[in-house]
Amino acid sequence: MGGEEVKDIDDSASVFSYAPSEAPSMASVVTVNTEALGITEDSEYVVLDLRDPEEFEKCHIKEAINFPAPNITRDRMIPQMFRMKNQPGKFIIVYAWDERPGVEASQKLVEKGYENIFLISGGLENFGSQFPQLVEGEMPQTAPPKKSSTSQFFPFNS
Repeated sequence: MGGEEVKDIDDSASVFSYAPSEAPSMASVVTVNTEALGITEDSEYVVLDLRDPEEFEKCHIKEAINFPAPNITRDRMIPQMFRMKNQPGKFIIVYAWDERPGVEASQKLVEKGYENIFLISGGLENFGSQFPQLVEGEMPQTAPPKKSSTSQFFPFNS
Protein backbone atom coordinates (compact mmCIF):
# COMPACT_ATOMS: atom_id res chain seq x y z
CA MET A 1 0.00 0.00 0.00
CA GLY A 2 2.65 2.48 1.04
CA GLY A 3 4.58 2.25 -2.22
CA GLU A 4 1.60 2.55 -4.55
CA GLU A 5 1.37 5.53 -6.84
CA VAL A 6 -1.73 7.68 -6.39
CA LYS A 7 -3.33 8.48 -9.74
CA ASP A 8 -5.68 11.33 -10.53
CA ILE A 9 -9.23 10.18 -11.12
CA ASP A 10 -11.65 11.82 -13.53
CA ASP A 11 -14.59 12.43 -11.17
CA SER A 12 -16.94 13.38 -13.99
CA ALA A 13 -17.02 9.77 -15.21
CA SER A 14 -17.41 8.01 -11.87
CA VAL A 15 -20.00 7.80 -9.12
CA PHE A 16 -17.40 8.56 -6.47
CA SER A 17 -13.87 9.78 -6.01
CA TYR A 18 -11.52 8.79 -3.28
CA ALA A 19 -8.46 9.92 -1.42
CA PRO A 20 -6.42 6.93 -0.26
CA SER A 21 -4.72 7.10 3.10
CA GLU A 22 -0.94 6.92 3.18
CA ALA A 23 -0.94 5.28 6.61
CA PRO A 24 -1.39 1.51 6.85
CA SER A 25 -4.55 0.47 8.71
CA MET A 26 -6.26 3.80 8.03
CA ALA A 27 -9.44 4.12 6.00
CA SER A 28 -9.64 6.31 2.95
CA VAL A 29 -12.31 8.94 2.29
CA VAL A 30 -14.98 8.65 -0.40
CA THR A 31 -16.87 11.54 -1.97
CA VAL A 32 -20.01 10.54 -3.87
CA ASN A 33 -20.85 12.21 -7.16
CA THR A 34 -24.51 13.18 -7.43
CA GLU A 35 -24.80 11.98 -11.05
CA ALA A 36 -25.72 8.36 -10.27
CA LEU A 37 -25.82 5.75 -7.55
CA GLY A 38 -26.93 2.23 -8.41
CA ILE A 39 -25.57 -1.20 -7.56
CA THR A 40 -25.86 -4.29 -9.78
CA GLU A 41 -24.03 -7.62 -9.96
CA ASP A 42 -21.43 -5.88 -12.13
CA SER A 43 -20.91 -2.96 -9.76
CA GLU A 44 -17.44 -1.87 -8.87
CA TYR A 45 -18.48 -1.03 -5.32
CA VAL A 46 -20.90 -1.84 -2.54
CA VAL A 47 -22.23 0.69 0.01
CA LEU A 48 -22.66 -0.59 3.58
CA ASP A 49 -24.71 1.22 6.24
CA LEU A 50 -23.13 0.32 9.60
CA ARG A 51 -26.06 1.46 11.74
CA ASP A 52 -28.68 -0.66 13.50
CA PRO A 53 -31.57 -2.00 11.33
CA GLU A 54 -34.08 0.37 12.98
CA GLU A 55 -32.01 3.42 12.03
CA PHE A 56 -31.41 2.02 8.53
CA GLU A 57 -35.17 1.58 7.98
CA LYS A 58 -35.82 5.24 8.83
CA CYS A 59 -33.32 6.56 6.29
CA HIS A 60 -30.26 5.41 4.35
CA ILE A 61 -28.27 6.11 1.20
CA LYS A 62 -30.06 4.72 -1.85
CA GLU A 63 -28.95 1.19 -2.70
CA ALA A 64 -27.02 0.82 0.59
CA ILE A 65 -27.05 -2.53 2.34
CA ASN A 66 -27.62 -2.64 6.09
CA PHE A 67 -24.58 -4.21 7.76
CA PRO A 68 -24.58 -3.36 11.50
CA ALA A 69 -21.06 -2.65 12.74
CA PRO A 70 -21.09 -5.32 15.49
CA ASN A 71 -20.99 -7.92 12.69
CA ILE A 72 -17.38 -6.94 12.07
CA THR A 73 -16.11 -8.04 15.49
CA ARG A 74 -18.24 -11.20 15.21
CA ASP A 75 -16.66 -12.04 11.80
CA ARG A 76 -20.07 -12.11 10.13
CA MET A 77 -19.28 -10.80 6.67
CA ILE A 78 -21.78 -10.76 3.80
CA PRO A 79 -21.12 -12.31 0.36
CA GLN A 80 -20.79 -8.90 -1.32
CA MET A 81 -17.84 -8.13 0.96
CA PHE A 82 -16.07 -11.41 0.15
CA ARG A 83 -16.68 -10.83 -3.57
CA MET A 84 -15.14 -7.33 -3.40
CA LYS A 85 -12.38 -8.01 -0.83
CA ASN A 86 -9.06 -6.67 -2.12
CA GLN A 87 -10.11 -7.04 -5.76
CA PRO A 88 -8.53 -4.53 -8.14
CA GLY A 89 -11.00 -1.77 -9.00
CA LYS A 90 -13.55 -2.91 -6.37
CA PHE A 91 -14.49 -0.71 -3.41
CA ILE A 92 -16.31 -1.37 -0.14
CA ILE A 93 -17.80 1.95 0.96
CA VAL A 94 -19.02 2.27 4.55
CA TYR A 95 -20.81 4.90 6.61
CA ALA A 96 -22.51 5.46 9.95
CA TRP A 97 -24.59 8.41 11.18
CA ASP A 98 -21.44 10.42 11.92
CA GLU A 99 -17.85 9.79 11.00
CA ARG A 100 -16.41 8.52 14.30
CA PRO A 101 -18.08 5.07 14.40
CA GLY A 102 -17.39 4.72 10.69
CA VAL A 103 -13.68 5.28 11.27
CA GLU A 104 -13.64 2.67 14.05
CA ALA A 105 -15.46 0.11 11.89
CA SER A 106 -13.23 0.83 8.88
CA GLN A 107 -10.11 0.32 10.97
CA LYS A 108 -11.45 -3.01 12.23
CA LEU A 109 -12.09 -4.14 8.66
CA VAL A 110 -8.56 -3.13 7.67
CA GLU A 111 -7.24 -5.14 10.65
CA LYS A 112 -9.18 -8.13 9.25
CA GLY A 113 -7.34 -7.86 5.95
CA TYR A 114 -9.66 -5.65 3.90
CA GLU A 115 -7.51 -3.17 1.98
CA ASN A 116 -10.23 -1.59 -0.17
CA ILE A 117 -12.41 -0.03 2.55
CA PHE A 118 -13.54 3.55 2.02
CA LEU A 119 -15.41 5.76 4.46
CA ILE A 120 -17.96 8.42 3.52
CA SER A 121 -16.55 11.52 5.17
CA GLY A 122 -18.92 13.10 7.67
CA GLY A 123 -21.22 10.07 7.73
CA LEU A 124 -24.88 10.03 6.74
CA GLU A 125 -25.46 13.21 8.74
CA ASN A 126 -23.21 15.23 6.41
CA PHE A 127 -23.98 13.24 3.25
CA GLY A 128 -27.76 13.64 3.68
CA SER A 129 -27.49 17.39 4.07
CA GLN A 130 -25.35 17.69 0.92
CA PHE A 131 -27.11 15.08 -1.23
CA PRO A 132 -30.72 14.69 0.00
CA GLN A 133 -31.79 13.28 -3.38
CA LEU A 134 -29.56 10.24 -2.73
CA VAL A 135 -31.15 9.41 0.63
CA GLU A 136 -34.22 7.20 1.03
CA GLY A 137 -36.51 7.95 3.97
CA GLU A 138 -36.60 10.98 6.24
CA MET A 139 -33.41 12.37 7.72
CA PRO A 140 -33.75 12.92 11.49
CA GLN A 141 -33.72 16.54 12.63
CA THR A 142 -31.31 15.63 15.42
CA ALA A 143 -28.74 12.88 15.88
CA PRO A 144 -30.18 9.49 16.78
CA PRO A 145 -29.89 8.67 20.50
CA LYS A 146 -26.78 6.85 21.66
CA LYS A 147 -27.20 3.10 21.90
CA SER A 148 -26.34 0.89 24.84
CA SER A 149 -22.81 -0.43 25.26
CA THR A 150 -23.68 -3.52 23.20
CA SER A 151 -23.37 -1.49 20.01
CA GLN A 152 -20.20 0.33 21.03
CA PHE A 153 -16.69 -0.72 19.98
CA PHE A 154 -14.10 -1.83 22.47
CA PRO A 155 -10.36 -2.38 21.94
CA PHE A 156 -9.35 -5.96 21.11
CA ASN A 157 -6.85 -6.01 23.98
CA SER A 158 -9.25 -5.09 26.79
